[in-house]
Amino acid sequence: MFAVPGPICGYTKPGNLKDGTSCLALSPRPGTVGRNRTVPATPRAQGGLAFTGGTPMEEAKSLLRPCLPHGNYVPHPNSHSDFGKPLEKLPEFLNKHLGTSVEITLLQFRKYLNSIGVSETELGGPLDSDLPKARYLVIHDTSYKLGNHIQTFPDSINTIAYAHNQIRVLKTKKHAHVFISRVGDSSTGHDFSEPFSATKYTNVGSSPPAKELKAKFCHVEMIQPRLGDHGSDWKAPDPGFTFEQLDRLALVYIAASFRHGEWLIPAYHHNVDMGFDAHDDPQNFDLEDWSKRIDDTVNLILRGPGPGDNANQRDLKNMG
Repeated sequence: MFAVPGPICGYTKPGNLKDGTSCLALSPRPGTVGRNRTVPATPRAQGGLAFTGGTPMEEAKSLLRPCLPHGNYVPHPNSHSDFGKPLEKLPEFLNKHLGTSVEITLLQFRKYLNSIGVSETELGGPLDSDLPKARYLVIHDTSYKLGNHIQTFPDSINTIAYAHNQIRVLKTKKHAHVFISRVGDSSTGHDFSEPFSATKYTNVGSSPPAKELKAKFCHVEMIQPRLGDHGSDWKAPDPGFTFEQLDRLALVYIAASFRHGEWLIPAYHHNVDMGFDAHDDPQNFDLEDWSKRIDDTVNLILRGPGPGDNANQRDLKNMG
């Protein structure tokens, strides 16, 4: 057991690491955008056996394994889940598309964004600016502690009454590439083309090799409050993220992948920093739902804008 300050996630997080964990290491520069497959990252052993997969699907299965609060992979004695193993299967869209070209045109994408009133600058940068070195989109949560005496999540966390959902506050955040609020707005802190570290694994200085490593990762922070005590922010909402938030993350993922030319490998922050001081984000992330939202949004982009198209209207109909 250890406890470390969390400069990225915000608060101290005690955690356990199970023998056999691993992390990624620097790989060769991928090919020219849209023409050649990227080269899989070479795994690095950390405290035990290394992950030996090399395909985008195998990497995603490892990097999208869920973790327990406090950065713990070891399941509760009454649980039948093994959080230490890679996923056995990926959601349908990811399983079908990872490692393949993004079959969307710039005109189609821009028409769709115009129809829903979203700017490219809200999605990590201009769509016509390539990301030839990118390989991973890392999903973080901000782990903002509500306060020592707050025992339940107030309804306001999913409204603009919660300060971190407000655009003016969102725009002040700079410790990742993109930030997504719980009401579905997003702000770009750094263009995805800027080599930037938001993990301990990539926090390796500013040398040319360090920049090459950082350029492989696109970092997205999802606004998420936490409950806890004694300085630890251990309890997340369940579900962890709103419909609007997952819709915007789907759009950001599509935009980053479009700029690279191939579908990026999604990864959870905890897994990228596996073997380092623990994080436990993102908590309560619905991977199946998010994958479906990517699929739905891609279909809307390819179909072209129609009357009333809006990413969030799907959810309103489903809720009704």
